[in-house]
Amino acid sequence: MSGLKRYPESPRLESLLKIYEASGGVINFALFERDDAIPEEIELHRQAAICAVEAFALWTDRDFEQLLQAEEHKHRRREEFFCVTIQPELLSGRKITLSEFLGPCYDIESRRLILRGQTVNHLNHYFYSGDEERFQNIVTPPDNETEFVTSGYAQAFCETVHGLRGTNKHINALFFAFADELFGGFRRSLNIYQWSTNWSNYFDDGHEWWGSFCWTVEPEDANYIVSVLASTTD
Repeated sequence: MSGLKRYPESPRLESLLKIYEASGGVINFALFERDDAIPEEIELHRQAAICAVEAFALWTDRDFEQLLQAEEHKHRRREEFFCVTIQPELLSGRKITLSEFLGPCYDIESRRLILRGQTVNHLNHYFYSGDEERFQNIVTPPDNETEFVTSGYAQAFCETVHGLRGTNKHINALFFAFADELFGGFRRSLNIYQWSTNWSNYFDDGHEWWGSFCWTVEPEDANYIVSVLASTTD
C-alpha cells in the first residue's frame, strides 16, 4: 500500500458515514494525513487517490474472506470473486475549482442545493432546496441537460441510481453536515483535484451510465486530505 497514513475519523464523521450508507449513499470517503515529505501538491493528491482505492481493495478482500468462511462457499477461492485491480501509471488529473467540483446541482452564490422533486407530479423536475414543489418553482440545473449522467459531487452525493432515501430536507441536512465536517462548509480555501477513472476496475460499474468519480480535496488550513470516490450502476 502507498505511503500516506489514514487520518482518524471523528465520532461525528463516523456517525454521518453510517447515516449516509443507511440512506443508500454511494460515495466512498477516505481521509489521509498530509505528508510534508511530498513537496509537490499534485503528487500528494495523486498518492491520496491511489491510497483510497487501495484501502477499498483491502476492505473488499476482508469482506470476501469472511464470505468464504460460510459453509456454502468454503470450497471456493478468493480469486473467483471480484478483486480490485490498480494501474497507477494510468492515473492523470488536474486541479479544479470549487464550482467544478460541486457541479451544476449546487448554486454557489445562494449556497443552495438543486434537488430532484419527490412529489408525484415532479419526479423529473428540479427545485432549489426548501422551495415548494410547484411548476413555477422548477429550475434547470445549468450544463446538466444530459439524462442519466451524473455531474459533480453534489449530484453524486444526493442522486444515486435508486435515489437517496429520505425527504429532501433530510438529504439537504446530510449534505451540509458532511460539508461542515470535511470541507469547512465550503467556506474554507480548498485545493481540489479531479482524477481519471481508467486506472482501476473499481470505477468500471459507473462507466456504464451513472458515472465514475475520483476527487481529492485538501482544506488549506487542515492537516488532512479527503479522497472522494464514487462508481455505481443499475
